[in-house]
Amino acid sequence: MKRNSIRKISICLAFFVIFGVSFMGEAQQNQELLLSKLSGLPEITMSEELLPGGAIAYLRANNIQTLLGNLDSLITSFVPEKILPPELQSIFANPQPLITLLTSQAFGEPMEVSQLSAMFGIALDRPVSVALYPMSPEKGLVFSLPISNPEVLTNMLQNILTPETIEQGSIGNVTYYRVTTWNLEPLREVYLMATNTTVFLCASLETAQMLVNSANMGTMATEPVFNKSVAKYANQDLTLVVSPGMLKAQLPLLKQQLETAIVPAFATLREKIAEIPPTERLMIDARLRLQFGIDGLDQLVDFTEAYATGISTVLLDKGFQFLMNLNGLALALNIEETLQTLALTLYSLDAQPQQLPMILPLSEIQQAINKLPGDKTTLMAVGQTPEAQSSPLFTAILNAIEQELQNKSLPMEGFLAYKSYYLAKQPCTSLESRVPWTLKTIVATAEKMDFSQFATFWELLKATMDRLAAGPLFLPVALMPNMTDDVIAQYFTEKAEIINQNAQRYQEMRQQLPFQQPFFTASGRFFQDDAGENLKILVFENIYTTQRGYFGYQQHELINRKILFRKMLPEYEVLYDANADMAYLETLFNAEETPAPAAVATLLEQVPADASALSLFRTLYFVEDLLRMMTEVETLLHLEFDNFLAEVQKIVDASGEDDLDTKLIEARLDVPLFLAAIHLDESGKVYGLLPGGLHYPRPQAMPVIASWFADFLTKASEIGGSVSFMTSQPEELELSVLQNTEALALLVKTVVNNFYSMYMTSPEGMELLATQLAHPEDLQNLSEEEIFVNPIWEEMQDLEIPFLKTQAIRQNQTKVDMRSIGTALGSYLVDFNFFPIHPEVTSIWNVELPPEYYEGTYTDGWDMPFQYVSNISGSQYLLISYGKNYVPGSTGSEFDEDLIYMDGMFASPQEDVDVLNRTLISAVHENAVGMVKALLQIGVNPNAKDEAGQSALAIATDLGFHEIVELLKGFGAGN
Repeated sequence: MKRNSIRKISICLAFFVIFGVSFMGEAQQNQELLLSKLSGLPEITMSEELLPGGAIAYLRANNIQTLLGNLDSLITSFVPEKILPPELQSIFANPQPLITLLTSQAFGEPMEVSQLSAMFGIALDRPVSVALYPMSPEKGLVFSLPISNPEVLTNMLQNILTPETIEQGSIGNVTYYRVTTWNLEPLREVYLMATNTTVFLCASLETAQMLVNSANMGTMATEPVFNKSVAKYANQDLTLVVSPGMLKAQLPLLKQQLETAIVPAFATLREKIAEIPPTERLMIDARLRLQFGIDGLDQLVDFTEAYATGISTVLLDKGFQFLMNLNGLALALNIEETLQTLALTLYSLDAQPQQLPMILPLSEIQQAINKLPGDKTTLMAVGQTPEAQSSPLFTAILNAIEQELQNKSLPMEGFLAYKSYYLAKQPCTSLESRVPWTLKTIVATAEKMDFSQFATFWELLKATMDRLAAGPLFLPVALMPNMTDDVIAQYFTEKAEIINQNAQRYQEMRQQLPFQQPFFTASGRFFQDDAGENLKILVFENIYTTQRGYFGYQQHELINRKILFRKMLPEYEVLYDANADMAYLETLFNAEETPAPAAVATLLEQVPADASALSLFRTLYFVEDLLRMMTEVETLLHLEFDNFLAEVQKIVDASGEDDLDTKLIEARLDVPLFLAAIHLDESGKVYGLLPGGLHYPRPQAMPVIASWFADFLTKASEIGGSVSFMTSQPEELELSVLQNTEALALLVKTVVNNFYSMYMTSPEGMELLATQLAHPEDLQNLSEEEIFVNPIWEEMQDLEIPFLKTQAIRQNQTKVDMRSIGTALGSYLVDFNFFPIHPEVTSIWNVELPPEYYEGTYTDGWDMPFQYVSNISGSQYLLISYGKNYVPGSTGSEFDEDLIYMDGMFASPQEDVDVLNRTLISAVHENAVGMVKALLQIGVNPNAKDEAGQSALAIATDLGFHEIVELLKGFGAGN
């Protein structure tokens, strides 16, 4: 609730500060604010020198003027200016175009950021801040605004607050205004005080009094967490500082409450146990003695309470000690045109450099990067880490549990045996603790796939699956400085020895316990082999040996084996997993040294000299590889389609298109995966249909698409990426992330600009786009015969994905939907004794079918609305889909045929002549012009006759239905 209140207040104030000028109106008469009447506060250079200490949160905007300019530059860097209207292009040709545009709209004329200070009366090049003190947000907030023009700022505050009342008062020799307002809900009152350079808005009299007396009670500038953070991040755009200082006083009471919570909980548990019937209690106690050696439920509860009390006591002590040692944290954000930074600093007595990795020698790291194989798009470096130690926390827990067990006089043999084992157990340290620094990257496990070796996409797919099954596509490679001692071998040897020693101690512990001996024993083993060429194979094994055997064996072993390759370079040693192709990686290491991309060097320049760990990532590098791969895949697909269609053409020429699927099987031809169907045109030439109704043969699209990225690819290696790092000082730990958006901005801008310049500026460009990326017959109403449908796509007919639907699937789905609508119309007839009456052909959307009758689709398989028409009385209707070509009547293609549904059945003008003739005669008798026209358009005979032999034309003539007469004649009646 408090958080929401703070957010509302901050948003309201920020909105009015930035845009308040445009809402200035007439100030309320006789209730004017005059900053010149406010006095008594001492002059300061920074608001922190006067703001009282004890705040729990402090937000500081160090330079809004710079922030707005940088935001403008950042957003503008993504804007593809060529797609902008001409009137905006002239604006974006100037510096800070967004600010120019926004100020023009808000104030009627363009303004620079530096002019906003004069307009608002706030010195936007100096810090603006808000502090929150430990009370409800509507009372605990204090805002500070630096003054650039007192009169303008006074008028703006007057209009922002729109005071109900204004009272002038004083605290000591400090004068203030008390303003009541509804504008800043939930703030109801604001106390204004000012120096010659800064206005303070306090949310309550209490915070106003604290501000006046801050010289005596202490200011923010005297509190280390605020003082350090403000100084450290003075050049950042936004700084948020959180201090637990005032909250720490509440921690002892909270801790005491939590410590006493366990006793009543177990008292309640014992009361519940006392309610168990004696017979059930005897059975439970007996099973506990036999199976676990515990003397009944009472002793089990005592054991549980001892363990729970010991664990909770230590965790509470450590947790509250951590909070007491925590002096605060600071979060800083900086936004620039190409580089954005987010930094988090933790101030704590627990943050000590000796517990963290050592400082990285960045100059050595930069040189070592060049020795790494691969494209160096992912880099991680860490200084030497501390040696692993037994957990002091867990040791303290064991000591506390032992004390509780003693207090309750409980058996302790098993516990003491485990405690002795744990204290004697040696921790396994990491390899990073043995070397001055470690540098890692990610490389491919094998060479890039050669797509030219495949004849079909199926072969490519199989090769890809085989490669995935063979192991990971990428693996980490670790590089470290070369050392005189064989540190790596010593490390793995010691690790195996530690595993064996700990296993022996575990066995000794188990022997002291009255439990069954374990089913298996664990051990470790390490050895290495010389593979020549300064290459060694390192093998580390975790071995689990059973104590008994089966099938005539005395023991069984399960071995978890990790195999590493160790490469010795002149100055470095390299470790990488054996999952890689050793010959391929050897080729990488033996290749000519390639320097790190310029983007990597640029990012490393942002890492401070005292960093102890860093991680660098560049993700947009994959764009070039992705374009290459897609181009090669498209080339492969075209080759496959061409070869397959050529063979199909031979079959059709030799034996016709009937039973083509059987002939393909006999010819042992594999149907291309992405060929949805095969068609035959009027000249007897076969062509393919791809998912989505795309015609094949067609031009290759990827070379054209890749050309849009040319400008980006020329600079991709020089820009972009992110780097994060860790630094530490006594009682201070900082984690920072820097993101360079230059590459992403260039990608968006150049691709869109290139596309627009090539195609969208002239009719010739649009024609070029259609020529390069499309085929004239794409998505058109083709009338040629469909002679084969790929079974893979046919089986997907239930999927509601348009580009997966072949013509047959679309037609079948259309029939299903028409039957559903017909069922709904039948239900409507039962309830109302007539069908919905629409004498003119209309879209089914216009037919009022309530949801209780029908809630399905209203469009056919070609995404065109169904058509509906009824006779005058509503006794008959036609539901029509005009097929793929959406043209009434037959054009020769089965998918262009009209689908007509009436009276619960489909009716075809070729097959159901009598039914449709009777419907036409009936419509003529009712003078149902719309229905007659619809029937004639779908191909019903205009010379249809009734049972007496009278033609439709004669009937209409006799009845005087002149419009129907003209319709019938227009469709050939009487000829």
